Amino acid sequence: IEEWDKPLDVEAVKPRIVELQNSDPTQMAQLLNTLFSETSATGARSTTQRNAFLPAFFGNTTADREKIIGPLYGQLTFNEVPGTRKIIVISKIPEAYDVVEQLVLELDREEMGEIPTLITLKYADPEDLAERMNAMFSEAGTTATYRMTSSGLSAYSMESTNTATTIGTTTATNQVRPPWSNTGARSTLDTQRPISNVIGRVRFVPEPRTKSIMVLSPPQFITKIRELIDLLDVPGKQVVVKAIILQVNHEKMTSLGTQFASNPEAFGVLGVNAIQAVNTLQQLSTNGSIRFPSATGQPAWTNNAAGSGSDFGFNVAGSVYVLIDFLVKHMNAKVLNEQTLWTKDNEEAMFFKGEKIAFVTDTSVSGTTGLATTSFEFERVGMTLQVRPSITPENNVDMIVRVQISDLTADMVNAQPVRTEMDTTTNMIVEDGSTLLLGGILIQKDSQIRRKVAGLGDLPGVGELFRHNAIRESNEELMVFITPFVVDDPNGTQAATKAQIDEARQKHEDFRRSLDDTVEQLRQEVMKMEK
Repeated sequence: IEEWDKPLDVEAVKPRIVELQNSDPTQMAQLLNTLFSETSATGARSTTQRNAFLPAFFGNTTADREKIIGPLYGQLTFNEVPGTRKIIVISKIPEAYDVVEQLVLELDREEMGEIPTLITLKYADPEDLAERMNAMFSEAGTTATYRMTSSGLSAYSMESTNTATTIGTTTATNQVRPPWSNTGARSTLDTQRPISNVIGRVRFVPEPRTKSIMVLSPPQFITKIRELIDLLDVPGKQVVVKAIILQVNHEKMTSLGTQFASNPEAFGVLGVNAIQAVNTLQQLSTNGSIRFPSATGQPAWTNNAAGSGSDFGFNVAGSVYVLIDFLVKHMNAKVLNEQTLWTKDNEEAMFFKGEKIAFVTDTSVSGTTGLATTSFEFERVGMTLQVRPSITPENNVDMIVRVQISDLTADMVNAQPVRTEMDTTTNMIVEDGSTLLLGGILIQKDSQIRRKVAGLGDLPGVGELFRHNAIRESNEELMVFITPFVVDDPNGTQAATKAQIDEARQKHEDFRRSLDDTVEQLRQEVMKMEK
């Protein structure tokens, strides 16, 4: 009786209050009640709804759970304290408080924080790569898009106010949705085995300022993801596009073959490619496209649409500069421009040569002051060359070339000069280091010619009887030589490519020196005639 008639130890039997640091008290109370109590806490969802996995471990009946959990089953009750991060533990066995409290502290231990991994890129665009990676690893049925690669030439016009057309149908703003992101793809997710355990568990966010990409992933996946990014972060190939614009008198080009056939020695010593060019230049504007494959060196003819110009290609290691030198010496050709453009694979390059001319766009007269106000708009007049080179797997260059030429005429409409414009587009695949020649670009010019009788034509008054002014029409043809060089070495040009460029540069310097000598000889001849 004395053993039973002891005073109650209030400290030992009073409920324990456990403060949580990391876990949600409501969820913790529900979990513990599910484990140790015959019924869940008030207001909690059933075991089947919230903890469907528990019957597999603890059994479906009370007897099964009591066997596994032991004598503490049914002896404990847990409730959360509203508005706090605490739970109340009530036990019928005072000795169980320490055990349960230790269990709660173990469950409330702070989890290892998974923070994003920052991966620095060397060559790839972080925004583009993040879009593609998110689209690849997104869950089925979620919206995920990525940008398509640009193709064709961008919209461009000499007139800033007009709407220009785009050569090609694809631009960088087009978005693509992969098939698994479409509506309805989620319906098969639960019936099919997932193709990868990474899908839906990683995120990619670009960081353009540091050229990096932030990756949030479970630790066991980050190594493979980093390897995949390293495979995609490779240097892209580049293209050096060398363009030379030559202006040739069309009348002299027409008579070129006759002169060469009758007196070939008058042209001096010519290379094989230059002689071949003499035979093909006359047919450049009528037979369409002429192409010289490097394997045979023989011209291959194809037909282009009318008005689209003509072109043929030949190896730059041959006589490109010999041909230019020949045209300058014997046909009074002029080098209008020489440009070297660097661009990435499948990226557009463009240059413009000309000037901006002011055109009247609007004239208004004030009703009160009577003053006229005229608005002007500056528009480009000259030549624009656009090119988008795309490198093929064989290291050839698939080029889209667009040439736009505009010029002012002597005709006036609405007190403004008439502007002519010509637009031609060519698409051709050429070998690395080969030259594409665009021809058939004709420009008609009117020039005033004064003829007079020597001495009498200079007399005042009666001199008009011995003078005659005439307007002569002449056709000038523009030839555009375009040579692409593929550069796939990120630290500089390859040895072969550099040798080709150096050889072309040396020939160009020789050509310029020869041209300077010719100009000096002409100057000396003119001075002798004046004396």
